[in-house]
Amino acid sequence: MNLTESEVLVHVGFPKTATTWLQDHLFSRPDRGFFAPGPDDGSGKPPVKSLGQLFYRDAAGQFLRDEDFDAMAIRAAIEPIAVPAGLVPVISNERLVGHALSAGIDRAAIARRLHAVFPEARVLLVIREQRAMLLSSYIQYLGYGGWYGIDRFLAAPSDLRAPTIDLRHWQYDRAIALYQEVFGADRVLVLPFEMFVRDNAAYVAAICRFMNATTPADLPAGRVENVSRPYVSSYCLRWLTCINRSSSANAFFPQFLSAGAGKLLDRGVKHAVDLLMPQAFERRLKRTLTEKIARRVEGLYAESNRRAALLSRLDLASYGYDCSAAATISS
Repeated sequence: MNLTESEVLVHVGFPKTATTWLQDHLFSRPDRGFFAPGPDDGSGKPPVKSLGQLFYRDAAGQFLRDEDFDAMAIRAAIEPIAVPAGLVPVISNERLVGHALSAGIDRAAIARRLHAVFPEARVLLVIREQRAMLLSSYIQYLGYGGWYGIDRFLAAPSDLRAPTIDLRHWQYDRAIALYQEVFGADRVLVLPFEMFVRDNAAYVAAICRFMNATTPADLPAGRVENVSRPYVSSYCLRWLTCINRSSSANAFFPQFLSAGAGKLLDRGVKHAVDLLMPQAFERRLKRTLTEKIARRVEGLYAESNRRAALLSRLDLASYGYDCSAAATISS
């Protein structure tokens, strides 16, 4: 059976929810019942992610505009891909749910594009408690070369000329409702990242049941991918990252050193700081960042989480999500 005739599992995100673990240890493994149809595009990213790029970037590497999206052309290009018998084809790319730095502005467009190419697809959406998600996302943002302090990150300025970080991006009921509307509620599986942490086997089993696949028994449950960067060097030396990483997170800061020299200096200094930094400082800074996030988002996600719980039929409160009835959403 070719790819366009198969019931494809489309894993759309969110980032920072063990996506790399799923991509490396489940979705890219035919011996565990899954098939990643994407080619190796030379980017260094796993092939399971490459097909997903067709839905959000154009040939020049720019944002894919709706008027430039051609579902029929994509279907024709991927139709020859044969799915091995007994395997579940997977497209897994966390960018498909929209990127936090652009407030997920193309999320709805991407969902419609996916449906136009794979109308019978099943969608996996993984969420994470927002306070923990924001801390992890902020450290990742610093890795992109971002230079905002935590307060500015949580209240990013905008002049309405370009999208920027918006805390509403993590109101999960919006993404869940969107995908349920586009694909149908019975074709969308929502799982909490916290379930992955608590019971890896049950988490994987839920995905396999959703796709009528056999649950593999040899998964590396304790394997950790993309270990979080140290807090002190990431935060206190965030301006140094600009010489290593020019990106939209730092307005494409000019590179005065060669790529190799910038990377060597940035990573060398931070590595030295990491070696010398007492763990008590790490814990203190993490606690400070966590407290700032908690104060900023107090009450922001409660109503959204209650709706997300209803839509997903998950007991999100039991996983630590704020579902308190007294809180209300603020903008």
